[in-house]
Amino acid sequence: EAFEKYLSQLVPGKVVQITGRLDKRDDKPAVTATEIKTLAPSAANEKPVVLRLACGRIGRRELEEVRSAALDFPGRRPLVLEFVARDGRTQRLFAADQFKVGHEDKLRAALGGLLVR
Repeated sequence: EAFEKYLSQLVPGKVVQITGRLDKRDDKPAVTATEIKTLAPSAANEKPVVLRLACGRIGRRELEEVRSAALDFPGRRPLVLEFVARDGRTQRLFAADQFKVGHEDKLRAALGGLLVR
């Protein structure tokens, strides 16, 4: 009966929480669902925002500007700073959770002059 009631929520790729009851009849455990809830996608699945910065043009002032901009546009997406050397080599820095961001377009616009392609 619960299965039919919640059938529309049982879709491949959708994350659900199932609350149920455990019955032991004839020494055989059986689980009966009493409620099924659709869960929001996990933040762990969020694609990071990668900001590419030229090593030779980034100092303390510019990093403070990046920090400030990240705090101005909070969200759920992890922030990654990718430092690009003149020879094309890169080094990535994964920012702490307090710097998760949203509004990627606004963040990039605020940092326009600091970012490289």
